[in-house]
Amino acid sequence: MFIPKSITYKKMLFILVIFLLLLTSIRSFWIMSHLPPEQPLAKQGVMDLQDVSFTDEVTINLDGEWEFYPNVFLESDKDAQHEFSKRFLSVPKNWQEEPKKQLDEWNRNGTYKLLVQLPTDANNFFGLRMEEITTAANIYVNGELISQRGNPAQSKENHTGELGATTAFFHTEENLIELVIETSSFDYSKRGGINKSITFGTANAIIQQHTEMRMVQYIVAAILLLHVIYAISFSFIGKQRKKAIMFGLLAFFSMVSVLIDDDRIILSYISIHPSLIYKWMFFAYFMGVISLLLFIDSLFKDMNKKVLRLLMLIKVLATLIILIKPEEIFPDFYLLGSLLSLFIYFYLFTCVWKKVIRGNHTAIFILLGLTSIFVNLSWGIAKVYWTDLTFYPFDFIITNIAFACFLFANHIQILNENESWAKQLTQIDKRRDEFLANTSHELRNPLHGMINIAQSLLDHNQDKMTESNKENVQLLIDIGKRMNFTLNDLSAVTQLKEGKVKLYKKNVNLHMTTALVLDMLDFMKEGKKIKLQSTIPTTFPYVTADENRLIQILFNLVHNAIKFTEKGSITVGANYTGKMATISVKDTGVGIPADQNIEQVFQSYERVNLNEINDISGIGIGLSVSKQLVELHGGTITYHSTNEGTTFLFTIPLAGRNINMTNQTELIKSETEIAAEKDIEKRLFKKHANENQATILVVDDNPINVKIIKEMLIPQHYVLTAFSAKEALQCLEQNQLDLIISDVMMPNMSGYELTKKIREQYSISELPILLITARNLPEDIHIAFESGANDYLIKPVNSLELKTRVNALTELKQSVKELLRLEAAWLQAQIHPHFLFNTLNSIASLADIDNDRMIALLGAFGNYLQRSFAITNINSVIPIANELELTYSYVHIEKERFRERVYVEFDIDENVDIHIPPLSIQPLVENAIMHGILHKVEGGKVFIRVKKQPHFIEIMIEDDGVGMDQEQIKELLDLRHSAQDGVGVKNTNRRLTQLYGKGLTISSIPNKKTIVRFQIPKES
Repeated sequence: MFIPKSITYKKMLFILVIFLLLLTSIRSFWIMSHLPPEQPLAKQGVMDLQDVSFTDEVTINLDGEWEFYPNVFLESDKDAQHEFSKRFLSVPKNWQEEPKKQLDEWNRNGTYKLLVQLPTDANNFFGLRMEEITTAANIYVNGELISQRGNPAQSKENHTGELGATTAFFHTEENLIELVIETSSFDYSKRGGINKSITFGTANAIIQQHTEMRMVQYIVAAILLLHVIYAISFSFIGKQRKKAIMFGLLAFFSMVSVLIDDDRIILSYISIHPSLIYKWMFFAYFMGVISLLLFIDSLFKDMNKKVLRLLMLIKVLATLIILIKPEEIFPDFYLLGSLLSLFIYFYLFTCVWKKVIRGNHTAIFILLGLTSIFVNLSWGIAKVYWTDLTFYPFDFIITNIAFACFLFANHIQILNENESWAKQLTQIDKRRDEFLANTSHELRNPLHGMINIAQSLLDHNQDKMTESNKENVQLLIDIGKRMNFTLNDLSAVTQLKEGKVKLYKKNVNLHMTTALVLDMLDFMKEGKKIKLQSTIPTTFPYVTADENRLIQILFNLVHNAIKFTEKGSITVGANYTGKMATISVKDTGVGIPADQNIEQVFQSYERVNLNEINDISGIGIGLSVSKQLVELHGGTITYHSTNEGTTFLFTIPLAGRNINMTNQTELIKSETEIAAEKDIEKRLFKKHANENQATILVVDDNPINVKIIKEMLIPQHYVLTAFSAKEALQCLEQNQLDLIISDVMMPNMSGYELTKKIREQYSISELPILLITARNLPEDIHIAFESGANDYLIKPVNSLELKTRVNALTELKQSVKELLRLEAAWLQAQIHPHFLFNTLNSIASLADIDNDRMIALLGAFGNYLQRSFAITNINSVIPIANELELTYSYVHIEKERFRERVYVEFDIDENVDIHIPPLSIQPLVENAIMHGILHKVEGGKVFIRVKKQPHFIEIMIEDDGVGMDQEQIKELLDLRHSAQDGVGVKNTNRRLTQLYGKGLTISSIPNKKTIVRFQIPKES
């Protein structure tokens, strides 16, 4: 807790001015945010809202001229002659402010009336919120009573008053609303009528406004209640019992004031007569002042006891008068009591001011609390006598927090460091760097062990862990990773200070380097809604730099931006002038305070102090490391910042015109090394030449690298090439691939992004991906596997290692493909026993009834069994005629079993001669019958269509069964394997996706119909 060592008059005055400005700013912002936008006013009893667009965020105050009928209740006494007495009154307004002669004639009762014209397309469900109608009212809309508060009457004997905010809701189909409010006020001689604005809007808008205002008051009351509980607890465990009790009383009466004022939410729980409401309210206010006097007296033993007791006596007498005297004196007495309270606060303020100046620095919290009370009371007087303001919560909270801080600081105040401590700190500071460097080295291995164990625990126990435990373990992993980055920076700091950092400069593609860094950090946003983007064009000139150190600079700057940005964007850009490139990292975060100079920002172990963000990790060395690395490259780094974000800029030398192409061909090893490996390769991979060739796609923006990898892989494999991620995705749509080998650093879309795109369609076992890059840091490998890669190779690539990994991955793909085919055939072979029994029973029963039908069913059943157990089912594709024969047989069996409940219609185009995956139509038809139409008592229809299209054959199965919802469809089309997968929809979808890159399309309307379709390319 920050407490100044010495406070002068000027410094104290400066603090108070800033604090007053802060209080005023917060209150002004609160008032402005709760002021309604410019709204129409009622004129001559009519409010025109035809141009208002009613939404759940828009409410209208029904202010202006209302018709008023004194001494008449229009709805309760419809036969009364009242037109001659009509006049217009402003709303909101206390009708007691009218001339006394009129008031005597009105007898404190009457009817308000307003016609409201609505737009033709308005919502039909509206609401009203009435904060104060003094003190009883009946509310009618179009002649219908929608709310009653108390019992309005034309005589005091029959009148029953009730206070508190009220909401009412009604439904109307009309565009003209007649709003009538019958009201009476015999409880207060000084108040009556509609004293505060009536709010009108949609029901949702009124509920939202009503709930928001009450919720704010509940929150403030809850905070004050916590302070009461805290004070009571402190009185039992602490030595300063009197201070805690007085503070508890102060918080308690503040809480009562909140509950009984404004919306008077206390009336929701207990019933209080209106004449007692103001007594309670003023009693709470005055007791709060008395509690404050007692609290201050308990804090400072040298206060003038006589003056305090005199003030306390006066306030006690005022409180007794409030409890004894009738309510007629309240308005005038409230002003007198408030002025007395202001005087008391001012006196206490001057006393505490002197104590702060004389050295009691913790008393500054009491001074700030008194200032907050003084401001709140001033606004309260203005609210009562001059203007209607909404409930404002923060003064109560700030006051109690300030007082609580005083008690806390007074209880645990830390002693000032002495000279010996300062000397020790100086010595520690000198040894800090060495200690941190050694510590970082010693911590690295156990830290990696911790991360690996935690990750293993998370990966292998997903089904056994609760969500809370998963979140905790993931938090542990994230903390470990952040600590690892800190250890890396600590090592860099030590190396930089000792001059051990050597730069290995070469010509670097800035566009691709930036894309790589953004991909790496995209996984570290920790759920923040931040967009990472680069505006560096692919044509930007190369720069001369150590690539790894350039990545470290960009990594630190972007990672720093992520830490201080909660939402928005982080943009990396670049331009160049002369021989230098200027690179910028711009964020939309909280910005760097203006009082921070550039030396502080880039100083080691320096962290920017931001009140908005309290949980920033790190020890403040990332920017220092970046600055020193930039300067080693011959550049400079600076920044400019506003409250809308910060931009860091650094310079790096541009490369010369003659780019050294050896940097772009780092995949290849020396010819001697490759020749030495030839004999081993021939022996190891000779067997693959006679096997089915795998189709491999090589992706790299550098044609030389593509050619080198292609030469390494042929003739054992069939190799396709692509020179960009976009071209690779197009190739994937047109070909069945067994493996993708991609470079990480490519323009426009990196290898990481390409991998994530592919994983949206193919799982890690269905299409393996091998990434190649020049970097081998742990975070690079982590990002590669996080994006969905199967394996990872470091440049320069060893030919033997490449071929070994390629063959392992392609064999994995072939195994998965074979497994899917065998799975389909095996599952189909597992014909359900009940299906066999039912079919045989049907055959047996037909033997006594209809021999022809029995023979036909027996033939269909035999054909069904033959097709189900056919050896061709293990092939990738079979003629469509075979699949249709199986389907015909199955349909015939089910139609015989269920008769009129099953109707199936085939619509097959002529001369359809294609091959399709086995067991791709029949399982879908079975699913439509068994899980679609037969779930309805009356059964249904199934339509099977095979239609020719220009470039493909479309196969569609439609039924009018029970249908599916979107969650069921999503589950069926999920490409991930499940223990419950059968030969039906999921297996068919996976096999179609494997073969053609596109699986099933399902559309369904629950209880109406379901359509399942897929397409077979003609060239297949």
